[in-house]
Amino acid sequence: MAFQKSGNSIVDRIGEMNFKGNIIHEAWYSTIRKKNNKAYILAILILSEIVYWYRPREERDEESGCTVCWKKRFQGDKLKKSYDSLAEKFGSTKDAVRDAVSFLCSLGVIDREFRTVTLADGTRLGNVMFLGLDPEMLYRLTYPEDVSDDDGSDKPEIADNDDGDTLSVKKPIGVGEKSDRGRKISRQVSEKNPIAIGRNSETNTKSSTENTTESDPINPINPKEPMDESCEKEIDGIDDTLSNRASFREMLKNRIDWNAVTVENSCNPDLIDELLELMLDVMVSKKGTFRINGEEIPAYDLRLRFMKLKTNHISYVVRSLNYNTTQIVNMRNYMLTALYNSYGTMEQSWISRIRHDMYGEDQVQAKSVGLL
Repeated sequence: MAFQKSGNSIVDRIGEMNFKGNIIHEAWYSTIRKKNNKAYILAILILSEIVYWYRPREERDEESGCTVCWKKRFQGDKLKKSYDSLAEKFGSTKDAVRDAVSFLCSLGVIDREFRTVTLADGTRLGNVMFLGLDPEMLYRLTYPEDVSDDDGSDKPEIADNDDGDTLSVKKPIGVGEKSDRGRKISRQVSEKNPIAIGRNSETNTKSSTENTTESDPINPINPKEPMDESCEKEIDGIDDTLSNRASFREMLKNRIDWNAVTVENSCNPDLIDELLELMLDVMVSKKGTFRINGEEIPAYDLRLRFMKLKTNHISYVVRSLNYNTTQIVNMRNYMLTALYNSYGTMEQSWISRIRHDMYGEDQVQAKSVGLL
């Protein structure tokens, strides 16, 4: 009897991988890491949940016992989940889960989409989260030994530090090429698209051809950070049109994905509008410097920093402002400083929150097993 595919390309491709045990592959503890080089446990748990639902269910022939087809476990084209359900499942908080999901999105292994869903009774539910899975990025995280650096060495370099080093495929690797990789139907990992694995990776399903080697500033007050060429070209191209506020607005919205910002912070529409207008004020300002953290920062450097912000940075600033309980004299300067610092301090906030939420009073035990 001929083998029949499930009809969903992602389900079919995930079925080519031979996952064993509790779906948490041992390699993930090495490839999914935080800034301090420790495994990002909550992100790993969430990824294992997503992978479970994307693993196809096998249908066997009653007489022969042979697998005749794959079927998906969920309805629709993507897996529907909520932050609350994941937080309850893993005993964490909604904010911690949101940060972990954002981290996985930054790796490019999953993608997140918010939709409006209409129920059978006509009820409309807004901002329903759907999570997609990238099989090729999952393969790289699961089988890092198939990925090596460009000098031809056999040992893979996994970016578990601030540098977000780029990994490239030494040769085309097909799932199932090795006996423990699962069943191969028809696919190969392209060697033309090196994939960046690391906290600062900008790789996603829309663009996987850029080699991103950014690093967070060592000094968050006056950093000397590299800038990708696309940002520099856009900044250089608009220096002569500083009065064109509308162009800057469109550019920032596209680079940051402002639609996602609006969805994630739907309870704070006025605040996110203020943040956007504040960034636009800086982008069109003719001032030479701005005072940040007690130092004068060149306006050009501040514009470059804003060009590097993503959805999770803006959401981090919104949460920080909402959690603040002290009286602020100069709110405008405070918000500007928060935006500037978010690129270098957000990860430290993740680390602190995950440690608190996951370990709490059991930190001593966690340290003893190498989790901290």
